[in-house]
Amino acid sequence: MASDANCITPGNAARQLGPKRTESVRRIIQSRFGAICGIVCCAFPWLVFPAKSAAQTVVTQTVTIQVSPLGNLSSVPASVTLAQPTIPFTSFTKTITISYQARTTPSGGGAITMQVTTDFSAAGSGGPSVANGDLTYTCGAADLGTSCGSSPITASTTTQTNVVQIPSSACTGGGTPCSSTNTNSVTMNLSLADTPALTSGTYTAALTFTISST
Repeated sequence: MASDANCITPGNAARQLGPKRTESVRRIIQSRFGAICGIVCCAFPWLVFPAKSAAQTVVTQTVTIQVSPLGNLSSVPASVTLAQPTIPFTSFTKTITISYQARTTPSGGGAITMQVTTDFSAAGSGGPSVANGDLTYTCGAADLGTSCGSSPITASTTTQTNVVQIPSSACTGGGTPCSSTNTNSVTMNLSLADTPALTSGTYTAALTFTISST
């Protein structure tokens, strides 16, 4: 590799040629460098001049939502069979779990209710009858709201009866101020009186659950 002393630069030219020819050599070098720069700038202008930025249009869009109180029965058994009593002529029983989600307003609340929309049989036909008060239920603890408790409630074919009362400013999931679980639940203990007077056979009723939220 050639040393710096062999390169033609203004400094080396001054040492090799003496002060008299230094100025003329400097002019020659500068002239040649200027010519080279001119060629590069003409052939590759983007190397020297920055590219113009693309034109931009900025638009701001506002987005609005309305968050409303809401309730959802996420899981209710489609059908259940009440268990035959182990002690004759006591009660048919079954425990079911209802899963739900809710959001209430600071001035509102909510509720889960139940109504028997199809009775086991018409009164006087020999089968069990909700209209006669044969079906009752109690509730286990609810993890959002207050359940119907341990005192038996008589199911009705004409009105909705209480299962869970949900307070104001309540919500499901995510922790404080909402519940710690993403789905809330409550258990119901159904009880149907078994008496010797019942006519043997299979009987079916329909229970309708409703959740409301304000």
